[in-house]
Amino acid sequence: MVMKINKKIYILLLFIFISTNLSSCWNYREINDMSIVSGVAIDKGGSDGKYEVTVELIDIQQGKDINMHSKYITLSGNTMFEISRNMIALIGKKLYWSHSKSIIISEDIARDGISGILDWYSRDAETRTDARVLVSKENTAKEILKSKPVTENYTSFELSKLLKNEDTLSNIPVVDLWDILDTLAQDGLSTWLPTVKINKNNDDNILQVDGSAIFSKDKLIGCIDENSTKNILFAKDKVNGGLLVLDKESESTITFEIFKNKTTIKPSIENGNLQFNIYTDTTVSLDEIQSDYEFYTEEGKNELENELSDMLQKSIYSSIKRIQSEYGADILGFGAKLNEDNPATWNDVKDDWDKIFKTLTISVNSKVNIKNSAVTSKPIKVGD
Repeated sequence: MVMKINKKIYILLLFIFISTNLSSCWNYREINDMSIVSGVAIDKGGSDGKYEVTVELIDIQQGKDINMHSKYITLSGNTMFEISRNMIALIGKKLYWSHSKSIIISEDIARDGISGILDWYSRDAETRTDARVLVSKENTAKEILKSKPVTENYTSFELSKLLKNEDTLSNIPVVDLWDILDTLAQDGLSTWLPTVKINKNNDDNILQVDGSAIFSKDKLIGCIDENSTKNILFAKDKVNGGLLVLDKESESTITFEIFKNKTTIKPSIENGNLQFNIYTDTTVSLDEIQSDYEFYTEEGKNELENELSDMLQKSIYSSIKRIQSEYGADILGFGAKLNEDNPATWNDVKDDWDKIFKTLTISVNSKVNIKNSAVTSKPIKVGD
């Protein structure tokens, strides 16, 4: 796909020209010898190496006009460093890694451990640690990277846009390399990453970021769906917006838009037992009604708030208990919170934290406030 340079890429190239000239690494003429890495997919290698790495390149061709086209290079090797250097030899151009938008990891690689990948990204002088990281739900990571983008020129840019939108809706964790490195360096906190899959829609393959992958140390141990992910985001105080849907009756729902949320986690010791108390305070507005429920009275509004609070409280509690019992990975950061609030107690339990976390007593208290003038309006009824 060849295209005239667009505004977004023009700004990117201008930045590269300025930064590289200031550092005296390259000059303008060398732009023809450079390929920008926009995204990376990492799969399990075969007999010829531990890793199979596919990169999406913004390939720059200089002539009367600067034109670009996307292309993909796949190489295998035993280390990320080896593969990156062999790619330069293969295409005959310097690879510019610092504007890579997305890193997609296959489930196979994630289950084996991602420490080798993280080590290269953190040490290599030509990479940056702000790229977004995802786990592929397809057979391979390169299937995601090589899928045809629908709204952007490059798949990596489309993924970056999807993640930004989903972060606003608070449906998935948005995690970059630095977040993973920081989490692995902390006691009492486990990593989780968003998952991505391909949805078939007629002739189009639509990328969908949906759910999350749970890690113990640097290894994938399981995945949870979007609903459970949102509940954990509530518990972690990471909800920035999105929707809450209350099922009133059979085929009858009321949808609320989240304005704001504040979650507080308080560890305590009751009768010698450690427990964690989670408090959520959420403000919502009425968005869509598919019910004849009389919410427009003050009594109806209060009842609706109580039902919504009860639903959210039970959902958060259920998702946390599932993480404890099925995975035993502290993605909630309870251990880190205990270390922050009560270092002495943390020192007593940290060596057995993985075991203790699984059976921790937790309580959830959720309060939802409905603030919207539409609450005082009667629902529209259609006559016979």
